[in-house]
Amino acid sequence: MRFNNRTSLSIAALIFTVLLPACRRSQDVPAVTSTTTSSSVDQTPHHEHHAPHGGILVELGAEIGHVELVWDANTGGITAYVLDGEAEAAVRITQKEIVLELSGGEGKLSTVTLVAVSNYLTGEKSGDTSEFRGKVNGPRPSSSLKGSIRTVSFKGQTFSNVAF
Repeated sequence: MRFNNRTSLSIAALIFTVLLPACRRSQDVPAVTSTTTSSSVDQTPHHEHHAPHGGILVELGAEIGHVELVWDANTGGITAYVLDGEAEAAVRITQKEIVLELSGGEGKLSTVTLVAVSNYLTGEKSGDTSEFRGKVNGPRPSSSLKGSIRTVSFKGQTFSNVAF
C-alpha cells in the first residue's frame, strides 16, 4: 500500500485531533501537593511486608528478620518460616526447635514446640533449616493466634519473648 503526501497529511491531522484533547486533560488535573509543615509528622517512608505463606509476620529486631507463623485452626498445626528482613527469602538457622507460648482465653497459656523440618530438595536438615512445624495439643485458639516466641537466634543475635 502506498501513501501520497495528501494521505500522510490526513493521517497526521487525525492523530493530532485525537491526541490533543487527551494531552489537555492531563494538564487540567491539579497537582497534589502536601501543605503539612508540622514537625511532629513522621517523614520517613513507610513500607510493609507481606507474609509469603499467608500467615502472621513476626518482626525480629528492627527488621533484621521475620518469622512467619501459619496457623491451621482445623488441625491445630503451626508452621514457622524464618525469613529475611524483607520477608521474601528463607533464612536457615541452627536451632532444632522454636518454642511458642500461646495465650488463650481467661489468661491460659499453652506451650507448643515447633521442630526443625528437613527438606531433601533444598538440603535443609535439623540444625540447618528455615522451616519448623508443630501442633497444638489440647484446647486450640479459636481463630487467631496470639502469644510469643520464646527464643530465636538469628544472624548472630538472640531474640526472646517476641510477641505476636
